[in-house]
Amino acid sequence: MPDMVRGVGVRPFAEKAGLDADVVHSHSPVIEAASRTVRLRAQVLRLGDWSVRSRRRCPLCVDEDKAQARRMGIEPDWWATSLAWWDIRSVDVCHRHGVRMTDECAACGARQTWRRGLLRCGCGAEHTSNAAEEGDPAVASYILSRLSYLPAAAVPALDGMDLVDAIRTMELLGAARLEWRPVKPRRPDADLPGDRMHGLRLAADWPMGFRTLLDGLVVARPADSADGLLSAYGWLYSDICVGDAPRATAELVAPVLREHAVANGIIARDEERLGAAVPHTMNATAVARRIGRSYATTRRLLEATDLIPEGSRRGVPFALDLALVDDLLGAVAPTAAQQRAALGVGRSQARRLVNDPIVLGSLPAGATAVADALLHEVFARAEPRPGHELVSLPLACRNMSVPLNVACRKVLEGKLRVSRCGTAADGLSAVSVVQSDLAALRATKDSLYVQDVARLHGIHHEAARSLARMGAFGARDPDGRVSSSSVSDFFRDHVTAADYARARRTSPKRIRQTLELLGIRPVFAPPSCRQLIYRRDDLPVIH
Repeated sequence: MPDMVRGVGVRPFAEKAGLDADVVHSHSPVIEAASRTVRLRAQVLRLGDWSVRSRRRCPLCVDEDKAQARRMGIEPDWWATSLAWWDIRSVDVCHRHGVRMTDECAACGARQTWRRGLLRCGCGAEHTSNAAEEGDPAVASYILSRLSYLPAAAVPALDGMDLVDAIRTMELLGAARLEWRPVKPRRPDADLPGDRMHGLRLAADWPMGFRTLLDGLVVARPADSADGLLSAYGWLYSDICVGDAPRATAELVAPVLREHAVANGIIARDEERLGAAVPHTMNATAVARRIGRSYATTRRLLEATDLIPEGSRRGVPFALDLALVDDLLGAVAPTAAQQRAALGVGRSQARRLVNDPIVLGSLPAGATAVADALLHEVFARAEPRPGHELVSLPLACRNMSVPLNVACRKVLEGKLRVSRCGTAADGLSAVSVVQSDLAALRATKDSLYVQDVARLHGIHHEAARSLARMGAFGARDPDGRVSSSSVSDFFRDHVTAADYARARRTSPKRIRQTLELLGIRPVFAPPSCRQLIYRRDDLPVIH
């Protein structure tokens, strides 16, 4: 019996009893342990919502079975029948009689199990309907209609969900009627029937009833709370819309909650929240940086030209018509401050860039906004360089002591490869290069200090000192400098394990292990040198 109650061995039993095995099987639960669900009549329920740990019954259904058995002249024990849906915990009221399901003995209060019959308790008392408690069968009727035990009861807000999600949605919506809280309150099992009933009523009046509920929630929120969705709606936002509630619940609630938040000035219509598809956004700070004006001046310009959408708040990105922004930019004279802001560099660097004759000669004829034209031309030459360690162009120029205008000349001439790592609002910082590519642009020096060698070739300064002491760069002069040509010859013939690994998108440790298996040893290694350095001719091509 325990196995059959759980849907095991139903078909053999039905065949031996002369019953239609398909019909019996369709009324029997199938437990899916991996997902902790139960499948019943092509619907899915939570495992915790279906339980046979106790034996539930409708007292009036049992009375009807006993009366029918007496009319037929047979023993009531042979005729009284448990129904499949009695084991669904969310069906807490009999849809036929409007009384609550029970699993207790009215005489002794003991919880009834499947080891006893349906009609009597182990204490000897007969189960009757005298203590039956009335209840609203609306939730039970909806669930049973979804299980095809009753004609369909349309609730459009829930009908498109799986039954397991529909029941959970009713519980969450029902709990939403409680006062504002930052986190969802714990709901004991005894409160769930009331939650499901209130949730079903909200779903049946969707979305008007939920909007009314949100009105009261926003009014009752703490007066000193900050602006935003979380402070306005508490756990309704954090648990349902962006938390671990069923996706179907979030897809039902989020659009209504977002619409309510926009209508009440909690968020702007074009805020990128709750899955809203919004146009490209820019805030006043970004525009100010773009046109080289203060925030206050920019805000006044935007307000004067009606570019700020209605309902936008300070500090929140708002959608702008980029064509109108371009008109605004064109109406503002390109001052030195604007040029500097557009390029995102210092005053002296911006001055050299916009006055460099080679840079100006590489720009389209008639370009008045030199900074914008320069950025456009540089971005047009950007290309992806996967597998390379990229550094922003201004930073790389500073590290390599290369003037920024010299580097931009080479980019415009097609002699320096660049990639793009940001937007036009970032200026030249959105342009990245392989830092070592700038070495050829440095002014030629006959000799280098050891720290210059380390910086130019990307090795540790202690490794550079060790190599110099061992004579890898040739003899040092009295000031401790080494020949730049000797250094170039060394790094033409040698490579660090880190650079070799980076070029092959793996780790130095993996490279070292692989080369050891091939019998290849580094020329320089700890303890005499801090880094592993190999002779290039010794290295194979590793795929």
